[in-house]
Amino acid sequence: MLYRERRYRVVAVNRVVSTLLSLVFAGALLLWQPSAWVVIGQVISQLIFSAIGLVLVVRWRFRLTLHREHLKEVFGFSAYILMNDLVVSFGTNAGVFILGRLVSAPQVGMFGLATYLTDTVRKSLMSILNRVTFVHYSSIQNDNAKLRQAYLTTLMWNCRAIFPVMVTIMLFGPSLLIHFLGQQWEPMGPVIRWLSLSVMIHASGGTNSTLYKGIGRPRLDMLLFMATTFLILIPGMIAGALIAGLTGVAVATAVTRLISIVIRQVLLDRIIGGTAGPVLRVVGYLLLLQAPIVIAWLVGLLWPHGWITDVALASAGLAIYGFIEIPRAFPQLAGRLGLGRSSADRNVKR
Repeated sequence: MLYRERRYRVVAVNRVVSTLLSLVFAGALLLWQPSAWVVIGQVISQLIFSAIGLVLVVRWRFRLTLHREHLKEVFGFSAYILMNDLVVSFGTNAGVFILGRLVSAPQVGMFGLATYLTDTVRKSLMSILNRVTFVHYSSIQNDNAKLRQAYLTTLMWNCRAIFPVMVTIMLFGPSLLIHFLGQQWEPMGPVIRWLSLSVMIHASGGTNSTLYKGIGRPRLDMLLFMATTFLILIPGMIAGALIAGLTGVAVATAVTRLISIVIRQVLLDRIIGGTAGPVLRVVGYLLLLQAPIVIAWLVGLLWPHGWITDVALASAGLAIYGFIEIPRAFPQLAGRLGLGRSSADRNVKR
């Protein structure tokens, strides 16, 4: 309801405050009795602090009265969202379940950590736009031209934020893992690379799942997730695990996401009109902009070096990317620097 009223600042402040309070609570638990339960305490306390904060802000008064129209509104839409979220959660963790039956526990732990490292970055960055764009899509759901423009703009910002981070993790992550965690973590390197590519493929979808929900098609979104998860992802992961272990499951994850994005893009074109061409142009443009990071990594391959050099090269590549793209991302800054709008931005505007 707060997002519907566009009260984003209230939600953001509540989230920051509740997270800080939960960290204080977890710190106290850690001093009192160090154990794995500290993690559980932090998560639960964060939810409690958040709930209390939201109630205080909006001053809702709870009544034990149910009306049929309210139940229909909630369950008619939210039931599909709930099923969707359950399927997505299962699909995200399916690799761990499958590997748990086929490989050793240490290998399962490596895959779980690789999934957490890569997918957490995606969720943190994409969730910011998803929460805002859902409300925006809902308000313009009957205007296909505006929907196309909003979708392409969201896709561009997702890729701008996620591509450089994932390319850096893909190229420098395996060596930094060995530097910081030890030689025994070397098998995790290829997994991180394929899962990073998987996250980039997901970002290239431009949060079309949010768009489907925003235009009132949550049932279609749920059916797409169920079909790709149970008919493609799970069989692909099983085959990948049997053929190549950890790396095979990671490859299956990337390939499945690519197939899912293609299917969703085809259906989206039929619903709101042609977006495939602009999507390819935007994604291609932002992939080319990752050249400084790739060049920095190639320079590092020329001689033996340590983790300090890796960090320095990765930072240099990211800095050059930011120098090129940040002025284009912010029109006011681009105007002050005398830079024109990028070709990809012009495509999005059209």
